[in-house]
Amino acid sequence: MNEAGQGSTGRDAVFPSVILSTEEIAALTGFRQPAKQLKELHKHGFWRARRLPTGAIILERAHYEAVCRGHLGSPNSAEEARQREADAADVEAELALQRWAEKRRLRLEQLAADRARKAAELAAESARKAEQRARKASQKAQGSGPRPPSASSRSG
Repeated sequence: MNEAGQGSTGRDAVFPSVILSTEEIAALTGFRQPAKQLKELHKHGFWRARRLPTGAIILERAHYEAVCRGHLGSPNSAEEARQREADAADVEAELALQRWAEKRRLRLEQLAADRARKAAELAAESARKAEQRARKASQKAQGSGPRPPSASSRSG
């Protein structure tokens, strides 16, 4: 004990332990029995408090201070944070899938438009060639004048 009658030394006050001492836990909970201490700590939001195989209660000072500041008010806050991260990842994955599907849809539409354009070009080319053939046939028919009947048509 130091001069003030407290259980910690001056060094402990300057460099506090990473975990709360047995005296601190007893003072915090009002109980000396570990089972009651643990139940009381959990009741007040110190959800990381746990019991060692020796029976002693462990409560990390950082967790104690965070709960006291209101940063870890729920026993499920870590799980809730993990769930929020998982939900955010799911949303991001869904958005990525939607972006991919949209790009794919646009690409397929572009391919369909390209095919339709090529088909129209081929149809126009075929029509142009057919027109040229018809024009040549017409010119041929007009240019030779009336044909004399062929030998096969004279027989009779």
